Amino acid sequence: MTSGVHTAVSAAARAHPRRAAVVTNDGELTYAELDELSDRLCAQLVRTGTAPRSVVGLHFARSAEQVVALLAVLKAGCAYLPLDPRHPAGRLRHMIAGSGAALTLTGPGLKPPRDWPVECPVTEVALPLPPADGTATHGIRPDDLAYVLCTSGTTGRPKAVEVTHANVLSLLRGLEATVLGGVGPARVAWNASACFDASVQQWVRLCRGDTLVLLDEDVRVDPAALVDDLVRHGVTDMDVVPSHLALLAGPLAAAGLSLRLLVGGEPVPPALWAELRRLERVQGLRAWNMYGPTECTVDATTAPSTRRHRTSASRCRTSAAMCWTPACVPCRPVRPVSCSSPGPVSHAATEGCPDGPRPPSCPTRSPGTAAGCTAPETS
Repeated sequence: MTSGVHTAVSAAARAHPRRAAVVTNDGELTYAELDELSDRLCAQLVRTGTAPRSVVGLHFARSAEQVVALLAVLKAGCAYLPLDPRHPAGRLRHMIAGSGAALTLTGPGLKPPRDWPVECPVTEVALPLPPADGTATHGIRPDDLAYVLCTSGTTGRPKAVEVTHANVLSLLRGLEATVLGGVGPARVAWNASACFDASVQQWVRLCRGDTLVLLDEDVRVDPAALVDDLVRHGVTDMDVVPSHLALLAGPLAAAGLSLRLLVGGEPVPPALWAELRRLERVQGLRAWNMYGPTECTVDATTAPSTRRHRTSASRCRTSAAMCWTPACVPCRPVRPVSCSSPGPVSHAATEGCPDGPRPPSCPTRSPGTAAGCTAPETS
């Protein structure tokens, strides 16, 4: 069994070295190139004293450098903390302090805000990277952290949720069992901000040898241009929130695309659900509604668009549990039920559940409600 996310990506690189791993409007990286570049950056991190199990901030726009840096951090035995350059400086500083990040990597030309914490120095990553002497990849355990992601939840203040390599690989197994079904190589749009947990189920597809197509931010906000990009890059799979999908439905229908859509992050209005079912009949588009709090590693339940429903599946009214979710607990009083039972979820016990969120200004892990169990926070 693969112990780390990055080792699965390296295995894909050995199996398919010439296959495109990352595609942008400026070019592409093959799996061999992605593996080599992330090895080089990993060696640089280790050489400059980045200790295993540190948290490393990633301050990037959506770019090839971001993907290289993400993998390099994992190879160095560290966890990444996504930092969106568009977020307010105060929020970024709070996230760094709360996570205990030791270093921040940033993209070409991106300047961190003033008053950046001095204990978290910034290093720019620009491709191509200089060759490294040997490989410096650190061994990791399945329960080592892969990323720390901040969610505001009900408090309005960033709160760090720690997610392990085992949690992320469990997510991939769940996607295989419920959505992908062993399909061959796909071309997957990276549509979400890295600060949104849905981004994980986009980049994790590198573990199975899929091609990651990075969508430019200015294209994402133009429905017609976005669909044109999907067609031009041959995208087969896309993760999208319902409010964004509602804007894309018309252009998708006009283009006749038969995408595989993962829809989540918000309730799905009945009218949009009905339109997805119509597009499935007319042009072969397939959609699944995904639900899960950040604390459950992106997804806990899913429902296909062919399933009839009266309320949003993203609120777990008709969703079936993903394969790694052994129990869902609806309503009060708290009681375990079978995974196929409908109802609003108040607790989930899953292989995808990390230990729980950190306190907002403490770099030490706080325990969850129970081992492998979380009470999802409303967001």
